[in-house]
Amino acid sequence: MARDILGVIAGLAVWIAIAGVAGVTMRSAWPDYASVADAMTFTLPMMFARLAIGALDRRIPPKLPAYNSVHHAPVRDCTLSRSVHRLR
Repeated sequence: MARDILGVIAGLAVWIAIAGVAGVTMRSAWPDYASVADAMTFTLPMMFARLAIGALDRRIPPKLPAYNSVHHAPVRDCTLSRSVHRLR
């Protein structure tokens, strides 16, 4: 139980860290982004950049061992193996 809780906390911490670092990086590297970030009036390229950060943010935490302690191995779909056995 404690390992599960620590896994959730670690995943959340990494998610917040990635979003924070990406936000600061975009504000410092893209002056137009910094000027409209508070009002959230983004242009299309800015929205795509935010979408890319979100996609990256969804991919990295599951790679952490502590985060994976929460997620168990996926249930294997036996449909294909049943089909193969029927053919024999």
